[in-house]
Formats: sequence, structure tokens, C-alpha cells
Amino acid sequence: MPDVGQVFDSGLENRELSVELDPKRLAALDLPLDAVRQAVAAAFVRVGAGKVQDAGHETLVMVVHEPATPDDIGGIVVRAQPGRPPLRIRDVGRVMERFPNDTEIVRFSGHDGVSLWITKRRQADVIRTIESVNQTVHDWLETAPPTVRFTSTYDASIETRTRLRILRDNAAAGFALVLLILFLFLDRRIAFWTALGIPFSIALTTVILPWTGITLNSISLCGLIIVLGMIVDDAIIVAESIYRRIESGTPLRQAVEDGLFAVIGPVTATILTTIIAFIPIWFIPGVEGKFAAEIPAIVMLMLASSLLEATTILPAHIAHAGPTADSRRPPGARWMDHLERIYRRALTVALRWRYALFAAVLAGFAALAIWGAEHVRFVMYPLDQAWEVWIYGKTADGTSLEDTAKAMAPLEHWIEQLPAGVVHSYKTVAGRDPDGWVQASNAFFAKLVLTPAQQRTTSATDVRERLLDAWKAATDTAITELSVHIESGGPPVGRPVEVRVISNDNAARNDALDWLRQRLDELGVTDIDSDAERSEPALRLQPDLARAAAAGITPAQIAATMRTAVDGTIAAWLNTPDERIPIRVRVDPERLDPRNPTRGLLLTSRFGHAVPLDSVSHSESVVEPRTIYHDNGDRTNRLRGNLDLEVTSPASMYPVIENLLAQMQERWPDVRGEIGGQARKSVEQLSRMKINLALTVVAIWVLLTVVFNSMFQPFMVILAIPFGVVGVLIVFSLSGDPLSLFALMGMLGMAGVVVNDSLIMVDLINRKEDDTEGVKVIIEGAVERLRPIVLTTATTVVGLFPTAYGLIGGADAFISPMVTSMMWGLLAGTTSVLLFIPLFYQVGLDVRRLWRRS
Repeated sequence: MPDVGQVFDSGLENRELSVELDPKRLAALDLPLDAVRQAVAAAFVRVGAGKVQDAGHETLVMVVHEPATPDDIGGIVVRAQPGRPPLRIRDVGRVMERFPNDTEIVRFSGHDGVSLWITKRRQADVIRTIESVNQTVHDWLETAPPTVRFTSTYDASIETRTRLRILRDNAAAGFALVLLILFLFLDRRIAFWTALGIPFSIALTTVILPWTGITLNSISLCGLIIVLGMIVDDAIIVAESIYRRIESGTPLRQAVEDGLFAVIGPVTATILTTIIAFIPIWFIPGVEGKFAAEIPAIVMLMLASSLLEATTILPAHIAHAGPTADSRRPPGARWMDHLERIYRRALTVALRWRYALFAAVLAGFAALAIWGAEHVRFVMYPLDQAWEVWIYGKTADGTSLEDTAKAMAPLEHWIEQLPAGVVHSYKTVAGRDPDGWVQASNAFFAKLVLTPAQQRTTSATDVRERLLDAWKAATDTAITELSVHIESGGPPVGRPVEVRVISNDNAARNDALDWLRQRLDELGVTDIDSDAERSEPALRLQPDLARAAAAGITPAQIAATMRTAVDGTIAAWLNTPDERIPIRVRVDPERLDPRNPTRGLLLTSRFGHAVPLDSVSHSESVVEPRTIYHDNGDRTNRLRGNLDLEVTSPASMYPVIENLLAQMQERWPDVRGEIGGQARKSVEQLSRMKINLALTVVAIWVLLTVVFNSMFQPFMVILAIPFGVVGVLIVFSLSGDPLSLFALMGMLGMAGVVVNDSLIMVDLINRKEDDTEGVKVIIEGAVERLRPIVLTTATTVVGLFPTAYGLIGGADAFISPMVTSMMWGLLAGTTSVLLFIPLFYQVGLDVRRLWRRS
């Protein structure tokens, strides 16, 4: 299929031919195990001997011998002596066709099966790809055996379709609300031409997108929604500037020219500040940055398109058509007049008591900033709409793979008892440890794929609690350990708490692990597991070097013979047109003595005679670590655990764990610790986002110094940013929602949008200051800019509001926090602009006058 990238299988049992030998027969015939392996390897020959010439024609000479059936392989001669019948494989064992599954047992939704994990090509459409896969499966099932059925265990298009539907519907609602605001406060014709900027910008961006390699998906659509209310901001400022001059009696074409050129400079600056704010998202490292990289590209294309429309097409339309001939004012004009009167009176009082109010605002800002910073929680990817649940567990050490698989039956029953419509599918794997790549017969894991959060009332957290409660209440289960981990659905960031303990001193490292585990448990960390516990009973075979050397045997021979006896060795491959079948040689598992597996096994010495394996080695029962982990050459072990994200966050746990590691190193100087997982990533991302926000502020300040030809006034303009940031912290603290990584990205974007209103206001006050002195100029400039500030803020907020709170189809766990952060930051920043900028401007004038007098 052209859109499919790769296909991986899980649970597929590949066919092999197994030569299974009887150790007693081998011993009786004085036949070393390795001699059988060598005989099998020598029997499979496919060699090109070259070409011969015959009357000008070439003929290829091949030597081929490939026993194709178990009976053919059983006839391979392993020893031949003059005067005696040849000794064949069937004389010392049997050949069987097997489908080995001795490392893991995989089940799907409680049934045996095989899974195919299908990936798409990079530029392929996920929805179309899955539709074509489903059609292929449907066509195949028409001719498949009736006992075989197909079930989708994971479908990426479900999440994509759900998110696209939510964003599409809420975007439509936001667009309708933006139109309502425009027609409520502007002349009908001017509102219509202003609103035309939205479809124009979307259409132009859609035309350019294919050249950028960006597809229309849930992330790029998020960028479109973020900018939906903003793309009319520049058009509103231009239209309002023109409309104000028309209202004052200026001729139409003159009003268009004067209105456009009065604001084209600051309007262009507002577009640039917004673009600057989104650029740092491109530089977020790792998977997170790649995940959101399309958002700034969409925002930039949309804003550039809207600027083109607002400064060329919009003025041309207004100059051609003009306002509505009807003399009636827009429905919201009286509300705006009333708001302007209230605002004028409030500014008059505020500027009269400017120093007291200035100090009160700063004190209130500081208090709210401290309170918000203390009460907000940072969680990179909240679990509100998580749809993937991982279950890790163990049975008693030494439990066989088959018994571990049987012990999982109660777990499958507990999963089946979850409310209907919660679980889309689940997969259970016996024989793998929690990481999924280390074999362990007594370990298992299960993966649950839940239905979309909008279609169920049971959260992933509820699923975890139900499963853990069922396990704790069970009295007859063989499961000794069980933990449940929820994947948020974002890029992989590990467990909330992960700590590595590193030391080559095994005793000190294990003591430190036990001490640290107890401390973490006291701090409320749950489901703690350690890879140091992954050990298993072992039979250690120790070569007797002196005897082995005297007999002409090497330790490597002993190891190779034991591997062949127990696990088997691939001696040859049988190539057919359809498959490549391994030929494995081993001792028959039913005849191998588990307490003394060396019994009856012989080695071939370098002197050519057979030597009993147990004569050159001895065995002992021990407990061995299943896996030995190293970090830069040093022995290491890891502790992992979960947190109650309703109470605390991985970022807040980071300094606590750092303190614990410092105490640990005081107790055990040779042991050091490293923090990983979500705690480390959260702190790193917070630090990077703070740096990005600081760089954004500096870049905006540099741009504004050029616009205002001043170093002081840009500080006044960017004061809206900290007010917006504090507003975001307060809203997330009061709502109890965690501040996610995407909310921080929204805060970055907000920084570029929130300065636009203060930029427009300061620019107008500067123009008026040439004509008038004193408080009056500030009041008149602020009041004149009230309408465009209110309109641009209102259109942006109502454009974002449906997506922020999921008015249609529910909220989205990733996109909604970003939009919520932008919306509330803009509201808080705009409110501060309306009051604080005039105060700051007048205080600045006072200081400047005092400086001149002095």
C-alpha cells in the first residue's frame, strides 16, 4: 500500500524445525552434542562452483543439498564407521516442526492472536491511510477462515477525527461570535468588509501551505484557531480609524487615506510583535518542539495574509462602498459611548490620585503574582483525557511462563468488568518486564486503549483505581505485584518520578535504594518499582579450568554446549520460496534433567575424544540479577513511581528529591543519584520556557525602541506582558487545572498579542502630545483608543472561548489549555493596559518634568 511505511508484528509464531536429542542415547553412543550440530550444519549446502563452457554456452555448476522435511533431516548421518551401519539423527533423537513461543505469550482482549502495528509514511494522510487499511482487511476477511476475526486494537484516526471535529465545530462557533461582535459595534458595511479578512487569510494560507510541507491536521488547525480572532485585529484598527474620521465629517476618500496612514505603522508593529512571540516555539527542543512546530508557521502565514488584506483590500472596499447609507448607528454604539464616559471619569479620578493608585496597583500585582506562583501546579501533559493505560505486574520468582499467563486471567476479568464503552481494546503480554524488552518468565504487562474521553464518563484515573482496588480485594490471585501507569497521550516523558542510583559498590547501592524507596513512599509516591528486584533463580555452571585444560576443553566450548543443550543453537537454514526456516539443535526438553542438565552431555576435546561435561565443570544454585544496568560504565539501578497529580506535580517534587539525593550521598559517599522522568523534563521545560519568554520580551522591546525612537516607552508597552502572565497564573490556580506545556506555549503567544493594545494607545498619546500638554492628552488618547482595544480584545477572546471550554463536543486536553492561557492572559493584560498605561505615562511625564527642573 503506497501510504503504509512499515508493518511490525507481535505474537507471531514463526515456524522452525527442531532437532531434539536424547542425552542418554548420546552418552550411550559416546556422541558429543556438538558433533550433531556440526553434522546438521554440514548437510545444508548451496554453493556455486562456477561455470563451464560447452560449444559457446555457459552452464552454472551448483552443489545443493537441503533436507526439506523432518524425515529428511532425521536421515542425516552423524557418524559412519567401516563395517557398521551409519548413525543417523533419528537414532539419537527426533525432528519436529514447531512454532516456538517460549519467550512471551501475547493475548488480545482476552483471546490468542497476532497484532500488526502499521505506520504511515511521513506525508501520508492518517485518515485516508487507515480507511484504505480497513478496506484491505475487509476484503481479506471475505475469503478468510470463519474462525479468524480482525479487531482494531488502536486507531490513530479516532483521536485525529475527534480532535478535528472538536476544533472545527468550536472554530465555527468562534467565527460566528467574531462576526457578532463586528456587526454589533461597527457599521454594517464596514463590519462586512472587516470580517472578509478572515476567509481571505484562511484561503491564502491554505494556498501557501502545500509549498511549506505542512498538512491540515489537528496541530495546524490549532494554530488556525489561535489566530482566528487575531486576524481581524489589524482590520479592526484600520476600519475603526477610518470610521472615526467618517463620523467626524471627513470626506470618504480623505478619511480612508488619513485613517490608514495614521495606524499603518503601529499595526505593522503589532503583527511583528505577535510573530516574534511565536518564534520561540520553533526552538523548543525534543519531541515537544516537533509536536508544536506547525503552530507558529500557521500563525505567521495567517497574520501576514491579514496584514495584506487590512492595508490594501479593506481600505479599497471602504473607499469604494463607504459606510451604510442608513443614518442609524450600530446597535452597540450606545453601549460603547456609555463605556467611554465611564472610562473617562475613571481615568480622571485615577490620574488625580495617580501616585497612591500606582503604588496600590504595583502592590496588588506583586501579591497576586506571589499567590499565583505558589498555588499553580505545572504538569507537562495532564491526564484529563488520557486514553492509554499500562499495567505492570509480577508473579512469584521462578514462576514458569505458562503459569504467569494463567495468573493473568483474573486481570483480564477485572478489565472486562470495567463499565461498558470505556475500553476500546487491550493487550496482555506474559514473559516481559515492565520495560517490555527484558525477558522474565514471572513478569507481565498489559496495555489498555480507552475510547476517546468525550465518549466516556470514566477517566483513566478511575480505571487505574478500579483495577488496583480489584487486585487488593482479590484473595486467590497469584499476582504478587501490580502497578498501573497512565500515559497522557503526549510525547513520552517517563514516569512522574524516576531516580537512578549509581555506584559500583553493590551493597552500598542496594542499601541506598532501600533507604530512598522508603523516603519516597513517605512523600506520597505510589507504585514504586525498582529494576534491582529483577532477579531469578539460576543454575551457575563453573568450569574447572585445570581439568578442562588437561582434557583439551575450553570454557567457550562448555558455554556453547550448554546453550545448545538448553536453549538450542540454529545450525542451518532451510530456504523455501515462501520463508526461511531455522533448523535448531537442542536436547529434548522432556529428557533434560532440570537439576543436573549436564548429565549425559559430551564435549569433543582438541585431542579428538569425547569428554563428559560434568567431569570438567560443577554447578551451584544461585539467584542472579536478570539484567545488569550500567551508566557510563558504572553499575546503576532505577526507582520509578507515580504521583497524585491532583495534589502535587513532578516539577514541585524535583527539589524535594534533590534534597533526598544530597542526604543519600552524605550517608553513602560512593553512591550518587540522578533524577529523570517527568520531574526532570518538567523542570527543564519550565526553565526553557522562562528563557524563551524573557527573550521574547527583549526582542519585542528592541522592536519597539525602533517604533517609538525611545528606550523608556517600550518598557511601558511591555508592562502588559507581566500583567497577562499573572492573570494566567491566577486563573489556573483558581480553576485547579494544572499549567501544562501547551498552556506555557499559549502564554508565549499571549506575550506578543497583549502588547498590541498598549502599543496602539501609546502611539496615539504620543501623536496628541504634540498639540496639548497635561492630563487631558492622556485621557483623550486613551478614550479614543478604547473602542479598537475593546473590539480587538473581544474578537480575539470570543474567537478563542469556544475552544478553551469546549462548548461544542468537549474540550481538548492539549489545545484547550493553550487557548485558555492566551484568552485569560489577554483579558488580564488588556485590563491593565486600560488603567495602568495612562497612569505610567503620566508618572513618566512627571518624572521627566522634575528631571528637567533639577
